[in-house]
Amino acid sequence: MFYQPVEKHSPRIVVAVVLGLTFFLAWGSLYLHLIGFSDTSYMGLQAQLMALTIGYLAVMFFAVFFARIIVPLKSSTTIPFLTLAIVGVFFGGYSYLVPSIALLLGIIGALFIGIENGWLLLLWSEFFGYVDSRCAGFSFAASFTAASALYYGACMLPHLAQVLIAAVLPVMSTLVIIFGAKALASGVAAGEFAHRRRKSSGIAVRYPWRTSKLFGLLRPAFVTTAVFAMVFVITAMHFGGLSREVAGYGILGIVLLLMFMLFAKKMTMKRLFHITLPVMGLGLALLPVDSDIGMTIIGCAYSMILYLLMLTLCEVANRFETSVVRLTGFAFGSNLLACIVGEIIGLVLAHSPLSALVSASSLSIVLLVAFITYIALAGNDGGFIFDFSHAIVSGTVDTENTAKAIEFPSGSGHKETETGETDRFDPRNMTASVVVFHEAVNQRCELVAARFGLSAREEEVLDFIMQGSSLQETADKMFISTGTVKTHINHIYKKTGTQNRTELKSIVFEIGHDHLKA
Repeated sequence: MFYQPVEKHSPRIVVAVVLGLTFFLAWGSLYLHLIGFSDTSYMGLQAQLMALTIGYLAVMFFAVFFARIIVPLKSSTTIPFLTLAIVGVFFGGYSYLVPSIALLLGIIGALFIGIENGWLLLLWSEFFGYVDSRCAGFSFAASFTAASALYYGACMLPHLAQVLIAAVLPVMSTLVIIFGAKALASGVAAGEFAHRRRKSSGIAVRYPWRTSKLFGLLRPAFVTTAVFAMVFVITAMHFGGLSREVAGYGILGIVLLLMFMLFAKKMTMKRLFHITLPVMGLGLALLPVDSDIGMTIIGCAYSMILYLLMLTLCEVANRFETSVVRLTGFAFGSNLLACIVGEIIGLVLAHSPLSALVSASSLSIVLLVAFITYIALAGNDGGFIFDFSHAIVSGTVDTENTAKAIEFPSGSGHKETETGETDRFDPRNMTASVVVFHEAVNQRCELVAARFGLSAREEEVLDFIMQGSSLQETADKMFISTGTVKTHINHIYKKTGTQNRTELKSIVFEIGHDHLKA
């Protein structure tokens, strides 16, 4: 049976995701094409790439350290960044017209592009928290294919047309995010998303689990992605990579679409990861024979690992009902840092006395051995422990290698085995993940109520707002007015010595965390 990507979402949501991702992916590749073929020196090109990296990393680090400030992300916030991005495209595309300051214009333009690229990535990651993972997977596959075709089509056009297209693509991607977010928040998606919304004009607030717990769950996946990134960049520095990478993710898109059509019920992240390993190994082995084919295959494998990373973040957001902005910043920031390390290694190999000793054959062999060694030492799933939610519902999930990072709160109904070991829930189980989350919050609210002398009604209000309910939602659930809810909240603030929800949430989670440790 062919996969139907609209089982939980309207066709408008699917079209929004596919088009938006297509514009986003094609934009980044087209901009790199523009500066790669601009009238500049090799060092000038490297300076622009470094500025692009700095802008991107700045946004990722901001997301890591200031996620509480910028969540919920608002599409309107990107307008200043979009303006800078459009200016940056023209600076990068036409800096050579002003030879005296061409390099400066190119660097400034690349910095602007990096900032907007990072911000758009955060917007998309937050958006995916409300999209079913199979729908997201299907949409990514389609957008890979479409973005590759759009890139190669744009490269055949005159320079002016390429610059104009590169200036329009980020605007189009942002507009699609706005449209998609409104469609989700207005209830076009399945009813399960409706209760999460806060405002019909944007992506809803969802209160996060402790990032340290989720990081412990995802750390192997982050490390695996970084390893793939380093291998890809080292080979790209030595053999050339942009056009091959675009061809790689275009081919990947076609393969994934076929897999979704033919093997939808059997597709899991773990199986896709297992397919990626021999693909990367094959690419490294073919480099000395045919570098073009080898780099295309390596680009395909690297695109697959990024695909799995984004779907993993999508699953985390859905299962734990949390914002993944901080995790996205860390994941893609660390991925780019790995790329920088790979670039440095590639530069050393290509432009130092060592280059005379490093042939194409020896480099590919060393990288292949190192890659195989890492895979042998790493987990057999690469850290991609989640499966698509449809597979979970249908009961086809392989429950081996249950996650080890998150414990049951006491009183949550967990059991002890005959050996005395405490069961841990499998985060691949959607129902268990949500239940454990709510029970953990309930328990922590009870601790806060006992410590600060909250009344039963105040404890109930505290529980609802810590679960992410709005004032109106809390009032509806408790059958009281919003004014009464506000009165209870003010009493809670006074008794706990806090002034806002952020401070209150900090107390709730810190007290609960200390109690669990004790």
